[in-house]
Amino acid sequence: MIHITKHNDGTKMEGIQSISSSVWLNPICQKRSKCPGSVCEKCFAEKLLGYRKTLAVCLEKNYEELNDHLFSRDEAASVVVTSILGRIESFGDVATVMQARNYIRIMSANADVGWGIWSKNLGIWVAAFHLDGKPKNCTFVLSSPELNEIAEVPEWAKEYVDHVFTVWSKQEYDKRFKGDKLQEVLQERHELSHQRKAEVSVSIPHVGKR
Repeated sequence: MIHITKHNDGTKMEGIQSISSSVWLNPICQKRSKCPGSVCEKCFAEKLLGYRKTLAVCLEKNYEELNDHLFSRDEAASVVVTSILGRIESFGDVATVMQARNYIRIMSANADVGWGIWSKNLGIWVAAFHLDGKPKNCTFVLSSPELNEIAEVPEWAKEYVDHVFTVWSKQEYDKRFKGDKLQEVLQERHELSHQRKAEVSVSIPHVGKR
């Protein structure tokens, strides 16, 4: 049975339920965590699972089940999310196309939930969307893998990517986004939202700071 995380009151994801898998078992996560300058080098999930032992076991089981076989319609429907908003992989990322396809089936089975996906593994998700389609109740956010570097969205993925998210160091954040510079970014984002109405628009990234 897939474990659903219900995030505590007072956290940034209060009221949102999520489905995640273990970064410890994900070879992509493990490889990125050893890359200097990457966001994954200081992975919060690695630290969290170190002292949240019960959660760690649940996410390991999720990883194994999501990567074991392609879910049937009934299996996907048995994963019931009761919040208005849901998130895929709040503690990690997908490792395989099969895992992404199972998430698509779960999101489609929970059609009344608005889903958000933050992922660095764009190729895996695009392959899954090609096979099963992107659910209408899903927003996909490409998460930049490098600190202080905005990920570019390749042409072959633009129809699937709704936003780009980038994590900034405090020093770089202050340099780029304080005062008038922040207003310039917001104006550029506003202008982009009115362009290419016949295409999928990719926004200026949301700003994450640490």
